This record gives sequence, structure tokens and C-alpha cells, in this order.
Amino acid sequence: MKALALPSFAAGLIVALLSAPAMAQNTDAANQLDAVVKNGKLRVCTTGDYKPFTFHDKTANSYQGIDIDLAKSLASSLGVEAEFVETTWKTLLPDFTAGKCDIAMGGISVTLERQKQVFFSEPYLINGKAPIARCADTAKFQTIADIDKPLQYGEVGYMLPEGAVVFKAYVDQWVHLAKATGEFDRIYDSHVK
Repeated sequence: MKALALPSFAAGLIVALLSAPAMAQNTDAANQLDAVVKNGKLRVCTTGDYKPFTFHDKTANSYQGIDIDLAKSLASSLGVEAEFVETTWKTLLPDFTAGKCDIAMGGISVTLERQKQVFFSEPYLINGKAPIARCADTAKFQTIADIDKPLQYGEVGYMLPEGAVVFKAYVDQWVHLAKATGEFDRIYDSHVK
């Protein structure tokens, strides 16, 4: 039996028709960068309870922290204002996927469970559990084998809408430049040191 050969334009048309529903679902995400610029604001979901990354001073009704300052820097690079949308750790993912914000920032760990529903920027910090001991107990803990549980590896990144490829590329490049120019270190050090 001979395979049916389709003209190249017909094959392209079939591929386009089959992918149309998927492309329609991601239209909003694909235009996320344009939407942010057009709206004149970068809506940032943040918990406001995770120093030094994000803290909501309810008395002054202001946000502070590493990721708050970085959100303002990202917004400035886009020529827009940062608008902070308070969320909780429990509602972060549902709030984000419901479209309440354009990006989520505030010491958010990159996890496989979250990755199933959203994009993440390139990690901007590596963290994890580190062993500590009281000074009086240092003789007991001289090697990794002396510690019961193994160390944990973790990465921190910014949560982005699934399918927002252009927006993710922009945020990744912005993170890269913030690190390369020293802006990231200046902001980080101002909150940690």
C-alpha cells in the first residue's frame, strides 16, 4: 500500500488546523508582555510574609523586600508601575492561575508540582537546608555523616503564566542583566547585610 502524499501547503494547513485550539488557549499568555505594557502596570502577586524577600507593612500599607525592589526594577524596565497583589501561600497558585496577577514574586521555590501549571523564570537564587549546631555541640557534628537528614537543594524563581514564552524570555533576560550589572547583588545586600 502506497502512502498518500499531500502537497506541502495541505500538510501545513492540517497542522495549523490541529494546533489552532492550543494556540487559542495560549493567546492571552502569548501576549502577556504586550498586555503588561499596554495596561501600564505589572501586577505582582506576593505573600508579604516572607522576609527578606517580601514583607507587607500593614501600618504603612507598603511592601518591602528583595523581590519587592526587584519587582519595581522589572516594572521600570518595561516602562510601567509595579502593583502588588496580596495573596497567601495557600492561595498563591489558584490566585495566579486565575489571572489576578502577571507575575508572582517573593522567594517562591521552583517545584515540579507548581511547574505543572505555570512557567518559572530562570532561578535567581539557589537555597536549601544547611546544617547548624550550637557552639557547645560542634564537637559532635564534624562531618555530614554526623547529621541525621541529608541536605536539601532548592531553587527560587518568578512564577509566570504557562505559555507566556515571550514574557518568560524577557524576564529571564532581565534577571540575567540584573545579575550581570550588579543590580541584583546591591538589592540583595541592602536587605540581608
